[in-house]
Order: sequence, then C-alpha cells, then structure tokens
Amino acid sequence: MRTFASVLLAALGATLLASCTTTEPQPSADPINPGETIGHYEVTTHEAGDVRYGWELDTECVHREGKTVNTCELSVGAYVNVSVGVYDDSPSKTLDEIWSEQTYSMEIDGRPVELEEFGYTESVHPVVGAIRYWDVVITASAPIEIVVSSNGTVNGDALVDTTTYVFSRP
Repeated sequence: MRTFASVLLAALGATLLASCTTTEPQPSADPINPGETIGHYEVTTHEAGDVRYGWELDTECVHREGKTVNTCELSVGAYVNVSVGVYDDSPSKTLDEIWSEQTYSMEIDGRPVELEEFGYTESVHPVVGAIRYWDVVITASAPIEIVVSSNGTVNGDALVDTTTYVFSRP
C-alpha cells in the first residue's frame, strides 16, 4: 500500500508541475493569407479601413541613410499598407508591364506572405502619379513591433527592404 501511495503522490506531483509550465507557441511557417490574425495584429486588405501608404508615413518613420532598414511608429488601430510601391518611371514600359515583370516576395515576422491572395491596389502620389502596391495591410489591436521584409527586382533594379512597424501610440 505504501508503494501505491508513493506512486500516486509522484504522479499527482508530476501532473501539477506540468500544469504550471507554459510552452511558447512556435511560429508557423505557413504563408500568411488575407484576414489572418497573428497575436495582436491582423493582416488584411485595404477594404478593412482607412489605409496609409509608405509615402504617407514620412513623419512616423526613421530612414537610416544608406541602409534599407527603417522603423515606423504608428498608433494602435492604424491601417498601413506594408508593401513596397511600384510606379511607372520608365520611358519604354507601362505600369502594367513593370508590375508583371517584377519579382517580389514579402515576409512578416519571418513568415512568407501569399501575395497573389491579397491582390493589388493603387494609390495616387502627388508627384509620380499612380503607385501600385500588393494589397497587404496590417493593423494592431495592442502595442507590438512587426518586422516586414521585402525582396526582389522591380524594373531591373534590386529591391531589399526591411521595415519595423512599431504600433505603440494610443
């Protein structure tokens, strides 16, 4: 009987100890699709809210000269398109041609983004005119930092960009 009680007590102790530990969820390697919520932020499209684009974020972003690493501080609840825009700066190609020839990939917090599922959208810049973006929009419900990396080629030029979006201001 003593042995049974010892085994039962040890099993009970192990169960209690296991219930006190938490495991950190492992990040998924699955591609991100529209409407996906990841922790305190959502990855959506421009239809979700009043969206701001990269060229509209100059006062919120710190651009490090000579580097492709930027930091942008935004309000919790703001909607921001996080892709790099493409515009027609070629005398021999249209925006549609430049767009169709680009190679572009994006990761958010290390996870690939399924760009084709998001589609694209356009914004009008006061100087360069129409700018086309992948329609990848993020918004946060609580303070958080989100790292977005973009790579590829656009109109024959290499594209490497990393931006940390810091959602912190009320």
